[in-house]
Amino acid sequence: MLKYKILDKQFEDIVSSSFQAHTDIIVELNNSKLETQDVQKLCSLLINCKNLLNLELNLNLNDINDESTQELSSALSECINLQKFVLSLEENKIGVQGATSLANIFKQLSNLKIITLQMMQNIIESQGFSDICFGLANCTQLQTLNLDFRWNQIKEQGVQGLAQALTKLTNLSNLSLNLSSNKIKIQGATDLSIALAECVNLKSLELNIGYNQIGDIGLQQLASALSKLINLQTLSMDLERNKIGVSGVKMLSDSLAILQNLSALTISFHFNSITNEGVTSIISALEKHSNLQSLALNISFNKVGEQAAIDLGSSLISITKLSKLALNLSQNDFSDSSLKAIAAALTKCANISNLALNICQNKFDEQGLIHLGSVLKYFSNLQGLEIIYGYHQFEEKTQQRFKSLILKTRKLINLSVKQS
Repeated sequence: MLKYKILDKQFEDIVSSSFQAHTDIIVELNNSKLETQDVQKLCSLLINCKNLLNLELNLNLNDINDESTQELSSALSECINLQKFVLSLEENKIGVQGATSLANIFKQLSNLKIITLQMMQNIIESQGFSDICFGLANCTQLQTLNLDFRWNQIKEQGVQGLAQALTKLTNLSNLSLNLSSNKIKIQGATDLSIALAECVNLKSLELNIGYNQIGDIGLQQLASALSKLINLQTLSMDLERNKIGVSGVKMLSDSLAILQNLSALTISFHFNSITNEGVTSIISALEKHSNLQSLALNISFNKVGEQAAIDLGSSLISITKLSKLALNLSQNDFSDSSLKAIAAALTKCANISNLALNICQNKFDEQGLIHLGSVLKYFSNLQGLEIIYGYHQFEEKTQQRFKSLILKTRKLINLSVKQS
């Protein structure tokens, strides 16, 4: 397998005849001030690469417009044997016309099995996103699809196009969607949910829909879809700033309880209103997950306190295979007793080898911090530890004592103590 990597725009130095023989090409030209003629030269090289199987184009931050995107799309459509395609065009000037031309690529490349398309912060809008998705629907052999379209004004109309495409991609096993800050709202979440419910072969799902105003109703729709995806092994959901409360979290908890094949779970509820009751609901749903090995839970800015800490601690003990744990508990109402409850539970999680805790901006004092440090030193299997706490809350003497206690952890290899 012949590989080639382009790191600068001196295209005239590339011998076209030998370049065409390569099966793997990576182009790294982020922030390279590409002009129209530079894109044309790149296209003239790519258009004859008939043996190309794997292509990665990183062209972020280059002021690429619709016209250049159309030329690029035309050239890429000739690479008919491609199986893996990564295209990163973040922070350019691509609008609806450019997006429509990109859709034509996927209508031609029916052998693609892996697609990564990163279009963050362009001007794609609903129509452009729908056109791209309609193009993707032709890639029926697709197994892995990664789409990042943050800040593109997609709205609920654009999600309808995505939903229609997903129903045709029946071989998908890995799906990653980053649609944050696109105002998809409840209707967008509902349309996406209907399509996701049909993706029954998914083993890995990453869904970032933060800043989209989906609310409890939108989350309930997504939760209903998740309950159908019983083959999921890895699930990641970023629900940041979506006006989610207890009712939405409870529905999600019911669905998580069904997904018994999960080995890795990441959920962010940052800046919602899930309260103690919501935390209890989520963590209780995971108690019987015998395969869960990795858990990352972000409940920062959620008005939770001692009861959530107690319930969180008791449930963690029940997840017996847990080896990697990340808890972001910042900006809440956790007191000394809250911290002690969590610390006591952690001592009984015997298999944890990597632990990350963000506990800054809470209501515990130095007693709680020192107690946490004194408990952590007894972790028998802990190899990686990251602690973030609020430095302005404690005197220098207390901080030094806390760090000295942590350093006594017997098997610790990687330590990061940060002050926020």
